[in-house]
Amino acid sequence: MDKNYDKYINNAIEWAICHLNSKEYCFICLAFVEDALERSNGIEIFGGDFAKESADLYEANKQTGVPPKGTFVFYDCFGVINGERKNWGH
Repeated sequence: MDKNYDKYINNAIEWAICHLNSKEYCFICLAFVEDALERSNGIEIFGGDFAKESADLYEANKQTGVPPKGTFVFYDCFGVINGERKNWGH
């Protein structure tokens, strides 16, 4: 694994641990993951507005095997948020 990649991953994990139990990210799991990576490393990544949209954009359904440490992992998650029911992903 590239040294910089490993540093980005570890920074993101450390940031996420420091923000466990935060009410700031209720119902916005993708924002939590993005902030962990971006804020801890001073970088910008791009994706959709919610996890399902990002999963489709990244073609996550085409990936197989065990994901390595630091990989964005998406799965289907249907539910109601603010009165709207759909597959938001997670």
